[in-house]
Amino acid sequence: MIQITENFQPLDEFGHFTQQAIMPIIAAKQGRYWPVGTGFMISPDGLMMTAAHVIQEAYFRVMGKQPEDGKHHEIEMELYALYITNEKHGPNNEHNVGGFISISNVSYPRESDIAFCRLRGIVKGDGERLKFPVVKLSPGIPQIGQKVLGFGYYKMKCDEVGQSEGKTKLEYGQNTAFTKGEIVEIHPQRRDTALLNFPVFRTSARFDGGDEWRSCF
Repeated sequence: MIQITENFQPLDEFGHFTQQAIMPIIAAKQGRYWPVGTGFMISPDGLMMTAAHVIQEAYFRVMGKQPEDGKHHEIEMELYALYITNEKHGPNNEHNVGGFISISNVSYPRESDIAFCRLRGIVKGDGERLKFPVVKLSPGIPQIGQKVLGFGYYKMKCDEVGQSEGKTKLEYGQNTAFTKGEIVEIHPQRRDTALLNFPVFRTSARFDGGDEWRSCF
């Protein structure tokens, strides 16, 4: 079980700006739901970036197989991104704006552990399309000693609890946390020829593996 320490800090504000740009990815099929990882927005019109192994794990968990590498394809299952803001709505402003946004298709190259997800457009109540906040990308290779700040979700759980007025009711829970450190090692070409055959770097920031800590960036 993860213990919150001084280098693994919780996010106190629900609907924080970070949760609008960095979102959990949920896979679904026939009323079952699997939190599989995290993605971050790189375009305000709905382009999300994640790790290719997140999508591959989703296929393996839900479909019992791996998708075709390097192909831009219509996904064979339901994939969603969970969008949360601190904006309120309702008669007494008692509800937070947000919810599941459908991912329409996914593509990724063979040469790296990167995948691109296209989120379906959302039209708000005032008729305007939702513009997502984005994460700024740096194309350069980081330097040893450079500071790193990660953000992720853990203890993610999603279950269907019933139907109401033709809509599915879900019970979803997660914890959020920041982790920080610095770059301690760089492999500009690749670290090995099997699992990490692309440029990678190692950090001193805390990134726990397994189902407790699904993903972070």
